[in-house]
Amino acid sequence: MGKSIASRFENVYLILPLWFNQYYLQPYKMLERLGEALLYVGSERICYGSEAFIWPHVQTYIDTLANLVMPDELQDTLVFGAAVMASSREAAAARQFVDFLRSQEAAMVIAAKGMDPA
Repeated sequence: MGKSIASRFENVYLILPLWFNQYYLQPYKMLERLGEALLYVGSERICYGSEAFIWPHVQTYIDTLANLVMPDELQDTLVFGAAVMASSREAAAARQFVDFLRSQEAAMVIAAKGMDPA
């Protein structure tokens, strides 16, 4: 995901329904991909679209997404590192963000969401 087109170009969005069928067959793999997408692309460029072939039970997929929880096992085993590339356009802002992620304030927000900020 780190080298995906969406991670390199701000005008490219990821559409979730294409991943929905994988969730029912390989939930951990799909959730790992979702975690990577959130890390590398950001939640503001991950969209739900109705163009995927999920007929006739679209509501099932919408409900699954609405109630999606990252399992504790994945939170314990998946680690996404944070770094700033030397060629970053906004290197100072990126470093500030990484520093924020290490802060007590961020740990409190993470804990409030039910996750372990370790």
